[in-house]
Amino acid sequence: MWPWDHLALGYIGYTIYIHRRRGREPTSIETLAVVIGTQFPDLLDKPLAWQFHVLPSGTTLFHSAFTAVGLCGLLLYVHRSPVSTAFALGYLLHLPADMLYPALMGNGLWTSFLWWPLVTSSPASSTTLLSKTVALVTNALVQVQTPTGWLYLIGELCLLGIAGALWLRDGHPGIGWN
Repeated sequence: MWPWDHLALGYIGYTIYIHRRRGREPTSIETLAVVIGTQFPDLLDKPLAWQFHVLPSGTTLFHSAFTAVGLCGLLLYVHRSPVSTAFALGYLLHLPADMLYPALMGNGLWTSFLWWPLVTSSPASSTTLLSKTVALVTNALVQVQTPTGWLYLIGELCLLGIAGALWLRDGHPGIGWN
């Protein structure tokens, strides 16, 4: 999934949670925590694998359910607050979202990364972060030219539209720092 898709899904999840749990809109700091949480696994795993070659792939250590549940559990134990919850929810929603893209593109439900290091990951090619990113964008541009790619793009635009509409309804937290 692309970063904006992770963000949209995380914001939708958190705004539903905070409205139901606390009867209010997300604050700016909670929204920032969702933003960071939704990007957290990729911001760590991808450079560590693709640029520094410390991890076997871009979906290992911080995409592992063991790490995610452990870190989020520790965070919520140490600092139980809506900000911590926003980060944890954003982070935890990142993982199933990464399972969706391969399934939607007809490659089956991809879950092996959740169980790393118990389940080994295919090693990343010896490339750089920039070259891997260019390859992913190029592949996406090719994919969008297929019927499946078009359907995915339409779904992605709907997801972004829903997240944007909710964010506007919530008073666009993060702008003006309420």
